[in-house]
Amino acid sequence: MNRDCSETRNKNSHARPALSRREFVRSGALGAAALALTPVLQWQNTAAELGSEVFGPARWILPFDRDWQFGGRVNPSTGIANDEERKFAPVTLPHSVVRLSWQNWDPAAWEHGWIYRRRFTIPQEFKRSRVFLQFDGVMVGATPAINGHELPPHLGGYLPFEYELTQWLKHGDNVFAVTVDCRWSNVPPEGSPQGPKRVDYLELGGIYRSVWLKAVPQIFVRDVFAKPVQVLDPNRRVVVSCTIDAAAVERRVDVHVEMRNGSRVVARARQAVAIDKPGQKQLALTLEKLGNATLWDVDSPRLYDVVTTLLVDGKPVHDYRVRIGLRDARFELNGLFLNGRRLQLFGLNRHEIYPYVGGAMPPRVMRRDADMLRSDFHCNIVRCSHYPQSEAFLNACDELGLMVWEETPGWGYLGDDGWKELLVRDVRDMIIRDRNH
Repeated sequence: MNRDCSETRNKNSHARPALSRREFVRSGALGAAALALTPVLQWQNTAAELGSEVFGPARWILPFDRDWQFGGRVNPSTGIANDEERKFAPVTLPHSVVRLSWQNWDPAAWEHGWIYRRRFTIPQEFKRSRVFLQFDGVMVGATPAINGHELPPHLGGYLPFEYELTQWLKHGDNVFAVTVDCRWSNVPPEGSPQGPKRVDYLELGGIYRSVWLKAVPQIFVRDVFAKPVQVLDPNRRVVVSCTIDAAAVERRVDVHVEMRNGSRVVARARQAVAIDKPGQKQLALTLEKLGNATLWDVDSPRLYDVVTTLLVDGKPVHDYRVRIGLRDARFELNGLFLNGRRLQLFGLNRHEIYPYVGGAMPPRVMRRDADMLRSDFHCNIVRCSHYPQSEAFLNACDELGLMVWEETPGWGYLGDDGWKELLVRDVRDMIIRDRNH
């Protein structure tokens, strides 16, 4: 890998000082900006375009990035604007709270409280469902409210978080508001009394990743971890751990798991489970006889879909899809071995910061970064320095044969007990989010 920063000078530079890594970021040398955002689906396309063929029966996920309103600075403790008459401006997510140049960024410009809001009507398809709102990333603290009901605040800017909105939704118009606190806070990697200069990268404020509105049935599959086991042996298999989330009681439900290569089913398993009380229930199924499955490798990144379907009375009501590669990676004394062969690592560091927009870039730009690393620089590994990066980037790495070294948010500082609890939470959430990659 390349070094994290350079402190040397070029002898032929006529005594021009080398840029520190922070100055390099501030000068906008991380890459070019692409300002157009990806198109999103409108409500009327929900049933037609987000139906069972894509996401499975009785499950809808709507992009929630358009039609937000941005109200500018507010008191971060109250969420009340300094000017009660101020107008909200229409914005599309991802979004940065301040206009940025390609250089000379000043954290004082964004280290305030800011407010966003979104008006919406629940689609007809959602009426009998449980409804959740998921944020992929808000920098650095968020205090949301739905129809005037304040929800628990969230601290930390690099990992997703969600709220169930079901009980507070109304027929007709709903209003979701978010107060974003961009001040220097006691949350990793921040917290040092030295302030922003203590961290060797910049944290631009805003709702800088996507937001999703999700609808699921009363009993649904909350999470799936598909773990390849003994992939170098002929009896390789995948252990699928499922979490069932139930708001109702059901005498029996069936869980059906398939591993697919395109439309072809490679393996399947099925298990019955009783839902005797509301809450979460864990179960595990094993996909076997995978001897002919192709391993994932940097030169041939084969991926498989694992589809977990929940059935009630024999009818599918919900499914959950993850994508995995079968591979064995381990460090020995003489290097990394991928699928039993020694692999020489060649990689670079990557920050998810761009001129003009900070981290507020659409998925296609994240994918372009991965493509440049793999195709233009011929890397086989990338270090996500120094925080969990977007799922769009990780998905592209999976597809392109680029291994990832991932890190929890941090930069040479260890805070108090509350800070450490948030760090442990970030480690847990990062592993859960990315363990199928």
